[in-house]
Amino acid sequence: MKAVPRALVGNALLFWGWRMDQLHLALPAALIIEFAPLLRLRFELTLQQIGRLADLSVLAFAVVLYAAYGQSRNLLAVTPVALRWLPGIFLPLLLTQVFGCIERIDARVFFVLTRREALAHRDAAAPLTQEGAFPTIHLGWPYFIVCLIAAGFAGPAGLHYYAGCLLLMTWALWSSKASRAPRLLWVALVIAAASAGFLGHHLLSSAQEALSRQGLEWWWRWSGGVKLLARHTQIGTLREIQLDDGIHVRVRSAQGFAPPLRLRDGVFNSLLTSYSWVANADADRLEPQADGSFLVAYGAACDGDYEISCELDNGEGDLPLPPGVLRIQNLKAPFLLHPTIGGVSVSKGPALVRMRVSAGNDDDADAFPTEEDLHVPALHRAVAARAVSRLAMSRQPPPDRPALLARYFKEFRYSLEPLEIPENETPLEEFLEHARTGHCEYFATAAVLLLRQSGVPARYVTGYVVREWSKLEGCWVARGRDAHAWAQAWIGERWVTVDVTPSGPPPPSPFLRAARDYLSFLAHRFNAWRFAGGGDRLSESAPWLIAVLALLLGWRVLKARRVRTAAAIQRAPRADLEAASPLDPIEAHLASLGWGRRPGETMLAWTRRLEATPPAASAARGLAPLAETYYALNYDPDAEREVLRKALGEGARAWMADAHKT
Repeated sequence: MKAVPRALVGNALLFWGWRMDQLHLALPAALIIEFAPLLRLRFELTLQQIGRLADLSVLAFAVVLYAAYGQSRNLLAVTPVALRWLPGIFLPLLLTQVFGCIERIDARVFFVLTRREALAHRDAAAPLTQEGAFPTIHLGWPYFIVCLIAAGFAGPAGLHYYAGCLLLMTWALWSSKASRAPRLLWVALVIAAASAGFLGHHLLSSAQEALSRQGLEWWWRWSGGVKLLARHTQIGTLREIQLDDGIHVRVRSAQGFAPPLRLRDGVFNSLLTSYSWVANADADRLEPQADGSFLVAYGAACDGDYEISCELDNGEGDLPLPPGVLRIQNLKAPFLLHPTIGGVSVSKGPALVRMRVSAGNDDDADAFPTEEDLHVPALHRAVAARAVSRLAMSRQPPPDRPALLARYFKEFRYSLEPLEIPENETPLEEFLEHARTGHCEYFATAAVLLLRQSGVPARYVTGYVVREWSKLEGCWVARGRDAHAWAQAWIGERWVTVDVTPSGPPPPSPFLRAARDYLSFLAHRFNAWRFAGGGDRLSESAPWLIAVLALLLGWRVLKARRVRTAAAIQRAPRADLEAASPLDPIEAHLASLGWGRRPGETMLAWTRRLEATPPAASAARGLAPLAETYYALNYDPDAEREVLRKALGEGARAWMADAHKT
């Protein structure tokens, strides 16, 4: 591959800085890269030192990734954020080559597992060009590609990004164009490729928009009018949570309460499939008040205040709240969503929620029942009708029907084992008529559908049942196994809780629980410190960690022996040099013929240039092996220096003798 064109990398770095709105960082770095050949300062870095610098760059990337993860708590979402900073993170590696004495670096040095192999070879300290040599790499081209990719993650990839990439790629391809290729044809092909790419992108965007519109129409027809972005839950989701005995929610209350306390995190009114419940209702957007609190309901009397703590993935999720919630305080979020049928969800909130909640004593704030709350899907209508008929529910007054269901389901067995559903049956049919065993989601679903079949409006509710006091933390706690589902029925002109699930399995070993609770307590205290004030102290300290890594990197570089460029050496008096190189007479001889080294040009680049120049190729014959010996003598830590020094001296004298003969 040909050398990177002058100023290409610098302009790619400026393009990244413009996209990132970080030109104040990109401009100095680009100037240093492009004007480095004019500087005399160079560092003799060994491959081992370069490998350590590579490790520090990878560590810096890990710090940036962790800092971004602390903000969003979602690895898939933070990866693009971290990729934006790749040019800045790996800039020190490029500078080691720009200010180093090695033009190409052994690629094995960047990987820990292959670095030892590279350092074990005598030729690992100097790039080789002979047949069978290990692959070497010039960091200019990879860094150029990294700048383009990172610029793509910096914002929407619109026309400006496409045009910038096109110009930079055309510049890069022009340097690799075959000399025999007609220029007009080459330009025409580039324009055709760019036009095809732009047109293809436009067609794909249009097709995506059309498919999105068609998908919305198909969804509306198939779901019977269910909102596409409606909150939903799958039967089996709570089962996975219940398998975890760790603490999920912490509750404190100054006035106290009589357990159990039910915390709702979702209310659903539409069974879309055999397994999926959907909250098919409008949602109010709650904006923060002047004091930062969120007003959920009006007019009701406050029955108690609670301090509730829980963690949210990616700062998003449903909040576990007591019934009749009125106001939420100490929650830093731009807005909350409050579906009219109940529940509150947060978006772009903190990773650790520590909110104060004021609540009433009932769920009167939930929306009045609608036809949706009486709907039994056709798939389950027959089995629900058989169960209602068997229990004679329609003969009982509505207030007595929840107790009738509770007595009926006492004959069932609670189990976290998944049901095996035959192909010709529905999950509800298998649960009610054959297995008669399941977890709370099956009991709650069956209760909702049987109540609806008997003419009582009902909804499906999920949340936690708080009934355990932690002496260690001094608060009430809800574990994963306390996650629960129950029904909510409209009886007596109000919503009442209907829980027909029998007792669950016994808790695990007290010793294992105590050990895990202590670790959970320490983790909670650490997170409370970390996310205090609504920020992330670890993420905020990331720049300091990167600064420490930068200082360590600079110390590594400054430990290397500093040398001056060839032009500076030629201008320096011989007495100022501690030891003259055996190759100095060769450099002086070729310089007198007009083929001397350019400012900042390495020995290897010089020999390659001479070999590629027909008039100088014959005069420079045999110079490449001497250059390799020179690199091995100066950069191979395991080399036999006396042997190499003698070989280099004898080879240089022999080369000069042949040059004088010709």
